Amino acid sequence: MKVLMSIKPLYAEQILQGKKKYEYRRRIFKRSDVSSLVIYESAPVSIVVGEVKICGIVFDSIDELWAKTNQHGGITFEA
Repeated sequence: MKVLMSIKPLYAEQILQGKKKYEYRRRIFKRSDVSSLVIYESAPVSIVVGEVKICGIVFDSIDELWAKTNQHGGITFEA
């Protein structure tokens, strides 16, 4: 199953370039069969820019998530 997700232009670009490998969200998908993410780049671009395969979903405490993913998260802890 595919899902459409709105992502800020800076982060969408990093994802498509392969620099950002993790997208942090407060809520995970309700369905467990999500396999790809269609990226809608939010304003000012406001267009679908690509699609990426979801290799897995990681959920844990904030500290544990950060320890596991920070090198490829594309953001700072304060963001």
